Amino acid sequence: MKRAWIFAAVAIAPSAAWGDHFEQVVSFECDQAANRLIIEHKGAYNEAGDLLVKAIHDDQWNIRTLMSVDANGVPRGTQKIDRSCKLRGASYEVTISGVAWGRDGQDESAHVTIRADKTTLFDSDLQGSPFTGPNPVVSRIVVSVDGGKSYVSATTSPW
Repeated sequence: MKRAWIFAAVAIAPSAAWGDHFEQVVSFECDQAANRLIIEHKGAYNEAGDLLVKAIHDDQWNIRTLMSVDANGVPRGTQKIDRSCKLRGASYEVTISGVAWGRDGQDESAHVTIRADKTTLFDSDLQGSPFTGPNPVVSRIVVSVDGGKSYVSATTSPW
């Protein structure tokens, strides 16, 4: 009987350790009516994460689709998404790409670069793993134009 319990504990342990999964989505919006460009970065666990990915539409990407992985499943390369946004007084070029970081490159995030007239306004990883501690995550970037001047605000939050 004791052997049966040990076998059951060993058989169940890996599934319990890997039971949770985390999904991330990054989106691009060029809201010309409101004169602003918006990048959003959302993440959720398990079923909520699955729903987040299932609801993806144009100009939204699952961060995993921005990554390429090697034979061992470790993220190694990235795909780049280029978008542009013309607001009153400025034109913006946005590049969104995947990025692997953390121990053995197992953590995934996105990198966002926003340029206006060849001037870089924002260039940063968004971070994104809930498993590596209380690092702040960039969840929203808003670029707006007022009087011909660009303003960039970034909202951070813990996962």
